[in-house]
Amino acid sequence: MTTSSSASLRTLDKTGTGGVSVTALVLAKAAGATTIATSSSDEKLDFVRTKLGADYGINYNTTPDWAAEVQRITNGKGVDHVIEVGGVGTMQQSLVAAGRGGLVTVIGFLASQPQGQVPDVTMMALAKALTVRGLTGGSKQQLEEAVRFMSARGLELPVDEVFAFERDDIIAALRHLESGSHIGKAVSHVVIDLEDVNAFKHAAP
Repeated sequence: MTTSSSASLRTLDKTGTGGVSVTALVLAKAAGATTIATSSSDEKLDFVRTKLGADYGINYNTTPDWAAEVQRITNGKGVDHVIEVGGVGTMQQSLVAAGRGGLVTVIGFLASQPQGQVPDVTMMALAKALTVRGLTGGSKQQLEEAVRFMSARGLELPVDEVFAFERDDIIAALRHLESGSHIGKAVSHVVIDLEDVNAFKHAAP
């Protein structure tokens, strides 16, 4: 996530409480941004406020026009950076929530939208001088920089649940993710024998 060390930066982490959203929130807070999290669960919003330091929380089920609430929170200025994981289904709200000259980073496509209701991204981006950027992943260098940044500040990302790396547990992990009840990541625990790794590395091709 691209952000700034300025405490005046208003970053909207609008994607909920999955792994991408929580990572964006943790990094944004560490960089000094004011954050607004959205979720369909008041319980999850309470978690990200009390445990992860989110400044504001909006339940998009009880507040469907959450972009208007974002504008109210920011005194009509909108946010500088939107983390967009919903995709076309939530893009309209993200564009409205963004402030003039803001950045909308599209990193997912969890929500759909009928063809006739797809937002006019071109006109809204032009009218507000927005940058809409697609992001699928970063480089090795960026990962190393992120790890150093988090290590230097003692940052931790929440792991919702750990599953064994076995068939039944992997299925359970996927079902857990599908349920949408998790906060952060669900991971599989893999025990690696370093001797086996070294043997593999030196094996003949």
